Amino acid sequence: MNEEFLYYIWKARLFNTDCLQTTDGEEIEIIYPGLRNDDSGPDFFNARIRIAGVLWAGNVEIHVKASDWIRHHHQRDVNYDTIVLHVVFDDDKIILRPNGSSIPTLSLKGRVSSFLLNQYLDLVQGGTLWIPCEKSIAIVNTFKKNNWYERVLVERLQKKNEEIGSLLVRNNHDWEEAFYRYLLRAFGFKINNQPFEMLGNSLPMTYLSKHRNELVHIEALLFGQAGFLADSIENSYFDKLKTEYQFFKTKFGLTPLSRSIWKFGRLRPANFPTLRIAQFASIFYHNEKMLSKVLTSANLSEVYSLFHHETSPYWLRHYHFKKQGKCYGKWIGSSGIENLVINAIIPFVFYYGYLNHQPDLKEKALIWFEQCKPETNKITKGWEAIGEENKSGARSQALIHLKEQYCDLKKCLSCSIGQEVINQHVQRP
Repeated sequence: MNEEFLYYIWKARLFNTDCLQTTDGEEIEIIYPGLRNDDSGPDFFNARIRIAGVLWAGNVEIHVKASDWIRHHHQRDVNYDTIVLHVVFDDDKIILRPNGSSIPTLSLKGRVSSFLLNQYLDLVQGGTLWIPCEKSIAIVNTFKKNNWYERVLVERLQKKNEEIGSLLVRNNHDWEEAFYRYLLRAFGFKINNQPFEMLGNSLPMTYLSKHRNELVHIEALLFGQAGFLADSIENSYFDKLKTEYQFFKTKFGLTPLSRSIWKFGRLRPANFPTLRIAQFASIFYHNEKMLSKVLTSANLSEVYSLFHHETSPYWLRHYHFKKQGKCYGKWIGSSGIENLVINAIIPFVFYYGYLNHQPDLKEKALIWFEQCKPETNKITKGWEAIGEENKSGARSQALIHLKEQYCDLKKCLSCSIGQEVINQHVQRP
């Protein structure tokens, strides 16, 4: 038993409401349980409760034990002086107001179904399952699950809105600069997203834009700032990049990153950060004001075409500067482009539409989400293994968010699927 469970029981009235009385024997009628307060102060506010025939409107505080009132020091907080009802599971102590009168208390012990309690405990304590409701999710109506997936997708977008908003502020509300850094970070494909983010932060887009007419100059700035040109390698292409970067380093007052921040281990050569930098350089070279092109794209095919640009010839036979091999570079594969669109392009378009009051862009972003192919990763495979359909990029993002923000944190009571699983077993004691 914990307070979160009691909050849920109180809000949904999942307890026996027959002949409700305070611990002092006064009759109680719950007209409205109130609104959950996620900030400091009483747990529910604006409740309406009739006690001994008198209608009260005010706040409700909930505890597992009545004595938790003292343990939480509410007796020292004036915000709790006007509580209209104290709801507890175990009434182990009489709680008084500052004027010495007792606070009306409702004890739920004996009023909560043991089946409901056991179902909740099975969910939150099922440590060996991939998700808490793994054995029960099949009983949840498909329509209800789909509605919840749509909601968590929007929740994920809202979370990314906060990230992009913060990035926009840090870049003086320059949309193109913020987009450049957000997209560059996405080129890290999770394993190297932090080094790519550091690269963007240390190399403003304005520096690249001053030399966008020469691909080798863009490459020199990116590779040099990333720390990959600090070695001595006998190679004409490498020497050219190094010479150019030395000039730019002085011109812009740059301090290169350490090469040690980049991760190569357990990556396929096609995902090496050196190749990704070469691919980004080519995309930047061919797409001036890329954000504007993305926003005006009529469909996903136009967006995908922005990424179909070959790297410099050198990267057709290399995956880093020290070894030649088979054909590697060219352009990013279709799965890589899908990843970039889902994790960077669409969230940015959605936020741009949100902040600039352009609902058509928000809707376009959501349509693109539905049109994207589903992602394939450890999390989506886990959902598919328990029978949940992963049918689009939108669904993939919803499933990832649900797993990370709800299932892993055992927030079953905040999840519509978890609530439905619990409610399937509600019985009166």
